[in-house]
Amino acid sequence: MTSLIFKKKAFVLAVIFLLSFAGLLAYKSMPRAEDPPYTVREAQIITSWPGASPKRVEDLITDKIEKYVQKLPEVKTIESVSKTGLSIVKVKLRQDCKEILPIWTKVRQKVEDAERELPPSAMKPFVQDDYGDVFGIVIGVVGDGFDLSALEPTAKKLKADLVQLPDVAKIELLGTQEERIFIDYKNEKLEKLGLSPDYLHFLLATHNIVQTGGTLYSGTEQVTLEPTGNFEDLEAIKNTIIPLSQSSQLLSLSDIADVTRSVISPPTSLMRVNGQPSIGLAVSMREGGDALTLGKQVRQILRHYQETHPIGTQFEEVVFQPDRVNHKIQEFAGNLGQAILIVCLVMLFFLGLRIGLIVASAIPIVILITFFILSLFGISLNQVTFASLIIALGMLVDNGIVIAESMVSFKTKGKNLLKLPVLQQKNSKSLFSSRL
Repeated sequence: MTSLIFKKKAFVLAVIFLLSFAGLLAYKSMPRAEDPPYTVREAQIITSWPGASPKRVEDLITDKIEKYVQKLPEVKTIESVSKTGLSIVKVKLRQDCKEILPIWTKVRQKVEDAERELPPSAMKPFVQDDYGDVFGIVIGVVGDGFDLSALEPTAKKLKADLVQLPDVAKIELLGTQEERIFIDYKNEKLEKLGLSPDYLHFLLATHNIVQTGGTLYSGTEQVTLEPTGNFEDLEAIKNTIIPLSQSSQLLSLSDIADVTRSVISPPTSLMRVNGQPSIGLAVSMREGGDALTLGKQVRQILRHYQETHPIGTQFEEVVFQPDRVNHKIQEFAGNLGQAILIVCLVMLFFLGLRIGLIVASAIPIVILITFFILSLFGISLNQVTFASLIIALGMLVDNGIVIAESMVSFKTKGKNLLKLPVLQQKNSKSLFSSRL
C-alpha cells in the first residue's frame, strides 16, 4: 500500500486536495450548536381527580392507563405514582427508538382509549413529553414607565416574527400575567336585596353559554346559526340583568357589585431585567439548526424593533447562546493554529524544513477531511466535537512525528522506502533521542 502511494503521488495529492476542499466547504455549511442534540425518551401522563384517595387513584386511573400504554412495543419501562387526587405515570422508551414524535402520538392514542374507562369526575389526562426543549436565547422586553399589560402585545408580536425563522423550533413567553374578571360585592347589600353569591354565579353561568344554533340548508346554500347572549366584553358582564326574588324589580350587576378586570394576585411568575419588570421570550432552536445563523437573524429583528418602537422600550439579550458557540469556535481555531505553529517550529529545528512542513501540513489536512466525514453523518459542530478534535490533535501530531522519523531513519541508512514493509514505531530509532 505504501509503495502504491509513492508511485501514484499525483493521484494521491489530487485526492487529498479534493477531500480538503470538500472539508473546507463542509466546515462553512455545518450547523453550529453549543451541545449535541440529545433525545429524551421519557414522558409523563398526569391525571387529576380531586378528592380521591391514593388507593382509588391507583385502582381507577393509574392501573387503567398503564394497561393501555404497556401494549406499545416501543415502551421500555413504566413507573407510576398515585397521590391524593393525582396520578403520574412515567413512560420510558427503548434506546433503539429513533423517531420519537410518532411514538408519543401512539401514547396519546392509547391514553385516549383508556380515558373512556376513567371516572367521569376525573380530569382529562395530560401527556407531557417536551423535556428536551433547550432555550438558548432569552430576550427581555422592558419598558421604562410601561406596565406589563402594555408590554405584552409587543412581546406577542415579536414572538410571531421570531417563530417564522427557519431555525426556530419553539418560543415561550415568560413573566406574563394572567387576567381575570373580578366581581366584588358586599354580603350585607346582597342579603338586604334577598340575593346570594350562588344565585349570582348561577345567573352569570346561564348567560355565558356558548352553544351551536344549528344549520339551515337551502338548496346548495348552508347557513350556520350562532346564537348571541354570551359575554363579549367587560361591559356586557356589568349590564347583566339581575331579577330580585323579593320583588319584580330588575337591577344590573354593576348596581350591586364592582366588576373589574385585573391580573391574578399573587402572580404565578415574574421576570425582571436589570431590576425592571419585563416579559421574556425563550427561543428554542430546532434540531440540526445553526446557532450562529439564528443569532444573526434574531439580532436583525431586534434592531428593527428597537428602531420602530417608542423610546423607553428596550429589547435586552438576557441569554444569548450563539455568542458562546462563536467563542467555542474561535477557541478551537486558536488551539489548531497554535498546534500547527508549535509543530512547525519543532519539526523545522529537529528534522529540517521539508519534513517539518510535511508533518505540520498533516494537521489541517486531517482536520478538514474530518469535517467532511462529520458532515456526511449529519454531525454538528459543538463543544463535544471540538473537544474530541482537540484531544485527537495530540495523537495526530505524535503519529506524524513517528512516521516522519521512521522515513528519515531508513533513508539515512540507505534503504529503499518503496521496498520496506509497513513502518512500525518499534522498528524505528527516535531521532529526537539520538540527536539529544
